Amino acid sequence: MIRVMIVEDDPMVAEFNKRYLEQIGGFELATVCFTVEQAMDELENQSVDLLLLDIFMPGKHGLDLLSYIRESEKKVDVIVISAASDIERIQKALRLGAVDYLIKPFEFERFSTALAAYQEKTAFIQNQHVLNQEELDQQILRKEEKRLP
Repeated sequence: MIRVMIVEDDPMVAEFNKRYLEQIGGFELATVCFTVEQAMDELENQSVDLLLLDIFMPGKHGLDLLSYIRESEKKVDVIVISAASDIERIQKALRLGAVDYLIKPFEFERFSTALAAYQEKTAFIQNQHVLNQEELDQQILRKEEKRLP
């Protein structure tokens, strides 16, 4: 079971994310945090595998939390779910290791696709000790062979 923390300052959006999550098997909601500070405290007190992270939040922003996670070497993955659609924030989130980025508003299908891909990758990694290049490309990096003309 993949334990999930939702970090979202809007209670209605957090509830939507929670309900979407409940519709997908293999995931368990660990907690909902309404501030970055609350999420930092929760990350110290419980184990989670995946954060669903908003960027625009009161006080510290979601990217501050993502930076904190990487600096403190927490073993948690992050899917950003945000209205932030500017390339600078998207690139920063990806550089900090976000495994996916959903721009609000989004459809359940996109949410489901993101979680299914994460679930598949996680299951694959848990059963491997060593990968060859083909496995890495297909299962982890999702690359298809492309040739230059």
